[in-house]
Amino acid sequence: MTRVDVFDLEVSGLSHVPFNRDLLRIIGLAHPGISIEMHGEDAHIAALDAFDYPVPVSFVRAGHGDWAGTAKAAYIAAHGKADHAVVLGAGANYFGALLKLAKTRPGTGFDFVGHSELAEPARWRSRNPLVRRRDMFGLLARRFPANARLVVLEPAILDGLDAVLHPKSAATALPHPCAPAPHQPGPVPERPTISFLGGTFRAKRFDQFLEAARLNQDRFRFAVVGSRFGDDYDSADDVLFEVPPAREKLPRDWFASLVERSDLICLPLDPVRYSHAASGTLLDAAAYGIPLITTRTAVTLDWERRYGPIGYLVEQAEDIPPLIGSLDREIVAEDRGAFRASLERAAEERRPEQLAKNFRLHPPS
Repeated sequence: MTRVDVFDLEVSGLSHVPFNRDLLRIIGLAHPGISIEMHGEDAHIAALDAFDYPVPVSFVRAGHGDWAGTAKAAYIAAHGKADHAVVLGAGANYFGALLKLAKTRPGTGFDFVGHSELAEPARWRSRNPLVRRRDMFGLLARRFPANARLVVLEPAILDGLDAVLHPKSAATALPHPCAPAPHQPGPVPERPTISFLGGTFRAKRFDQFLEAARLNQDRFRFAVVGSRFGDDYDSADDVLFEVPPAREKLPRDWFASLVERSDLICLPLDPVRYSHAASGTLLDAAAYGIPLITTRTAVTLDWERRYGPIGYLVEQAEDIPPLIGSLDREIVAEDRGAFRASLERAAEERRPEQLAKNFRLHPPS
């Protein structure tokens, strides 16, 4: 039986557990008869071990993931002895070390699965040519070893790499998986609930959701399905929210119940960052079929081309408060059916069972 080694040395605890669970299932469904050895931080591995998989999966506790990139690559070199290795998440130093490792292991096929690593160089790159040569875009411009492949989590992200990726390097898109959680919503209430999913970071443009809540209390309720973070949030603003941000990370069942009570989900995505990174929150909206208020990014526009209208799209986060000001219960009720149908199509196409039909591990040289 062929063994596949999977490494996620970047995350700890419950972070990325749904994605890693679904990736293990996709690999197993795509390659019946294999076994998988999953390496990761102790609590993360314990969480993954609670699920069922279509092939045998053994779990190896690799300690805490806060290592230098070269140390992580050294761990993989010491423990990755299978025909295939799948490595999740890698900053520039780590990715560079992994490409060097792949050159020394032509008998192993490597898949490098990216999360948000491409977002930062898309926003800013050093002018120093030596630094640029070693950042993520600089590494992508070099030809990969034949046994190495980059895997990104949205087709639109892959399309955006045309001008960056070496033309002879292998790359593919595995759409970010989604576990549909259908529920039948009731009638749209007189004051529909608009929810912000995630932490109250300035980087997530929570400030624009806060501004929308200040201006539109008469026609909408507002909820924060996530946690508050230090100076980015003032507790005096709790009065604006039907559900204020939690002081600790929300348990998954509580998170799910709050999402199900939402009529709209507000995602003020950064158009540059989220044209080069998948959004787990976007997948949550699809899983529950909740229409979106969000920005136009390469990814959200690609979703609309593939699945149909997914909600109300604006050019930038600052456009969200006036957009919400232009909506009312009647508009939301009239548009909900078409938006839900598109999101349900997206969720169905991204079930692990569907994605496995078109996914195969990258072969050795």
